[in-house]
Amino acid sequence: MRIIFTFLITLTFSALCSQNTQVTGKITDYKSGEALFGVNIVLQDNSGCTTNEKGIYEINVKPGRLTLNFFYIGYKNDSRTIFIRPGESLEINIQLRQETQLLDEIVVSAGKHEQKLSDVIVSMEIIKADMIENSNTTDVDHAKYLE
Repeated sequence: MRIIFTFLITLTFSALCSQNTQVTGKITDYKSGEALFGVNIVLQDNSGCTTNEKGIYEINVKPGRLTLNFFYIGYKNDSRTIFIRPGESLEINIQLRQETQLLDEIVVSAGKHEQKLSDVIVSMEIIKADMIENSNTTDVDHAKYLE
């Protein structure tokens, strides 16, 4: 009788601990509402998934408190901390905001390495982004004559 009781307790505990839960959702652009394909969703244990072409993701997680981190190139990272019970399913929809960053001017030289413009000790032609943006040129050689 004692063996059967121990077996039942072990079986019940195993069933409760092994119940995975599911978090699903859709990730879209904040301004346009368009679905974002390839967004990385990462948990604190480094497991995760990516969104499909419709911006939808599904991830199986263990019950408890966890943090979902959302990463996508060109967008601000986002994270959500949730508590999920065994057997429960949650839907978490996210809208990511675009992020623009200004980069330092970089020189790509014939030596095939990058340098900051302030570190260059020889004279060079400088082509700034606004020179290219404000013209209809498709060739960098032509852009340097647009000043």
